[in-house]
Amino acid sequence: MKVYNIILFIVSLFLFSLCNSKKEEVSSESSKETSVSDTTKSGEELKVIELSGDQFTTAGIELGSFDRKNLKSVVKANGYLEVPPQKRAFVSTFIGGVVKSVNVIQGKYVKKGQTLAVLEHPDFTRIQEEYLKAKDNMTFLEKEYERQKELYNENVSSGKVFQQAEANYKSEKSRLASLKDQLDKLNISIANLNNGIIASSVSVKSPIDGYITEINVNIGSFAQPAIQLFEVVDNSHLHVELNVFEKDWYKVKQGQKVLFSLPSGGDKNIEGYVFSVGKTINPQTRALPVHTEIAGNTDLVPGIYVHGLIDVGANEVNALPDDAIIKMGENEYIFVLSEEKKSEKAKTYIFSMEEVKTGVSDLGYTEVNPVQSFNNKMIVKKGAYYLFAKMKQGEGE
Repeated sequence: MKVYNIILFIVSLFLFSLCNSKKEEVSSESSKETSVSDTTKSGEELKVIELSGDQFTTAGIELGSFDRKNLKSVVKANGYLEVPPQKRAFVSTFIGGVVKSVNVIQGKYVKKGQTLAVLEHPDFTRIQEEYLKAKDNMTFLEKEYERQKELYNENVSSGKVFQQAEANYKSEKSRLASLKDQLDKLNISIANLNNGIIASSVSVKSPIDGYITEINVNIGSFAQPAIQLFEVVDNSHLHVELNVFEKDWYKVKQGQKVLFSLPSGGDKNIEGYVFSVGKTINPQTRALPVHTEIAGNTDLVPGIYVHGLIDVGANEVNALPDDAIIKMGENEYIFVLSEEKKSEKAKTYIFSMEEVKTGVSDLGYTEVNPVQSFNNKMIVKKGAYYLFAKMKQGEGE
C-alpha cells in the first residue's frame, strides 16, 4: 500500500510540473506577440502626426492634389573634352635625319607651314642631285623620243628603235615625278633647286594651326622616319564625348541642346548640342557614346572632365512643389490628410507620411509617383516641413 501511494505521488508531481511548463511557454509566446504588436504600433505612429485646428491654421498648411506640369526632362551624362581628328596632328619626317635645331617649345601657338625643327642628312643632298640629273636627262630623252617618233612615222627608223626611245623617255619621266614628290614631302623648294640652289637641311613644318602639346626630339638626336616628333592641337573646335547609360539611350537625338559644367570651373556653364549618337553600347560600361559639339570658342583644353545635361524635351507629369517633398536618406516622402475629425468645440487633422518616387525637377516643381496608392487623399502642398518637425518632436518625447 505504501508503494502504491509513493508511485501515485510521483505521477502527480510529474503532471503538475508539465502543466506549469506549458503555461510558461504560452505566457512567453503571448509576451512576444504583445511586444511585436507594440513595436508595430509604435513604428506606425512614427509616420502619423495630429494637429489641432489652431495649429493647422498657424502653420499655414495648404492642401490640394497633384499638379499637371510640363517639366523639362534632362539626361545626365559625363565625359571628357576632346578635339576632332581633323584638329589634331602628329608631325613626323619622311626621311630620317639629325636634329639641327628645335624652333618651338611646348604650349606655343604655331601657324600652318611654320618650321618646327630643322634636320640634316646626306640623303637630302643626294635626292636633290638625282633630281637635277633626271631633269637634264629628261630633256635629252624627250627630244630623242620626238625624233625617233618622226622617223618612225616616215618609215625611216625601225619600230624597235622607236619603242626603246619611248620606253626610256617614259621611265625617266616617272623617275623625275617620284623625285619631285620626295622633295615636296621634305619641304625642299623645287624653284630654288631649278635655279641651282641645293639645300643642305630640311624643315619639319606644322600641317595645321594650333598649339604644340608634345615635343619628342632634342638637338643632336636622330629623328626616325614615321616616328612622332611633335603633336599640334587646334583647340578652336572642341567636342565632348559623353557616356549615356542604356536606360536613357532612346531619349537622346541629334540636334538636342546640351549644358556642360566643369567640376573645377565654379558656376561656369557651357552650351552645346548633340552632333552624333553612337550605334553600339559598350559592353563593359553599359553606356552609349554621344558626340557633342561646344557652341562658340572657349579657353578650354582637351582632357578636362565635364558633366553634361542633355535636354530631351518636356513631358506632362504629376508634380508637386519642391517644398512638399521630404527627403530621408535615400527615400522620399510626402504628407497626406488621412482623417479630419470634427466636434462641437474643435477640429482635428491627422496626417500620414507616404513614400514616393521622384523624377525630373524644373521651375520649382518635381515629378512625383506614389509607391502605394493613397486613394486620392488630399496632399500637403505647403507646410510639409512643419509637419515633419512636429513628427520628429513627438519621437523625441
